[in-house]
Amino acid sequence: MDNLSKIRGQTERITFSNEENGFTIANLKTKGEKELVTVVGSLAILLTKTLA
Repeated sequence: MDNLSKIRGQTERITFSNEENGFTIANLKTKGEKELVTVVGSLAILLTKTLA
Protein backbone atom coordinates (compact mmCIF):
# COMPACT_ATOMS: atom_id res chain seq x y z
CA MET A 1 0.00 0.00 0.00
CA ASP A 2 2.78 2.40 -0.89
CA ASN A 3 1.03 3.83 -3.94
CA LEU A 4 -0.53 6.81 -2.14
CA SER A 5 -0.08 10.32 -3.51
CA LYS A 6 -0.30 13.69 -1.84
CA ILE A 7 -2.36 16.36 -3.52
CA ARG A 8 -3.21 19.86 -2.44
CA GLY A 9 -6.13 21.86 -3.76
CA GLN A 10 -9.48 23.44 -3.12
CA THR A 11 -12.58 21.26 -3.11
CA GLU A 12 -14.81 22.41 -5.95
CA ARG A 13 -17.44 19.68 -5.74
CA ILE A 14 -18.20 16.56 -3.75
CA THR A 15 -19.90 14.15 -6.14
CA PHE A 16 -20.50 11.40 -3.60
CA SER A 17 -19.81 10.89 0.10
CA ASN A 18 -20.64 7.93 2.34
CA GLU A 19 -20.83 9.15 5.96
CA GLU A 20 -20.53 5.60 7.33
CA ASN A 21 -17.11 4.76 5.90
CA GLY A 22 -15.78 8.06 4.54
CA PHE A 23 -15.64 6.91 0.90
CA THR A 24 -15.73 10.06 -1.21
CA ILE A 25 -15.57 11.15 -4.83
CA ALA A 26 -14.58 14.81 -5.12
CA ASN A 27 -13.19 17.29 -7.64
CA LEU A 28 -10.29 19.53 -6.65
CA LYS A 29 -8.92 22.69 -8.21
CA THR A 30 -5.12 22.49 -8.07
CA LYS A 31 -2.30 24.84 -9.04
CA GLY A 32 -0.92 24.20 -12.48
CA GLU A 33 -3.91 22.23 -13.76
CA LYS A 34 -6.58 23.74 -16.03
CA GLU A 35 -9.08 20.97 -15.37
CA LEU A 36 -10.37 19.71 -12.03
CA VAL A 37 -8.65 16.68 -10.52
CA THR A 38 -10.93 13.83 -9.39
CA VAL A 39 -9.99 12.17 -6.10
CA VAL A 40 -11.55 8.89 -4.95
CA GLY A 41 -11.16 7.08 -1.65
CA SER A 42 -11.63 7.33 2.08
CA LEU A 43 -11.32 11.06 2.68
CA ALA A 44 -13.28 11.46 5.91
CA ILE A 45 -10.36 12.71 7.99
CA LEU A 46 -9.10 15.09 5.32
CA LEU A 47 -12.49 16.61 4.59
CA THR A 48 -13.35 16.97 8.28
CA LYS A 49 -10.15 18.87 9.01
CA THR A 50 -10.57 21.09 5.97
CA LEU A 51 -14.22 21.98 6.60
CA ALA A 52 -13.98 22.43 10.38
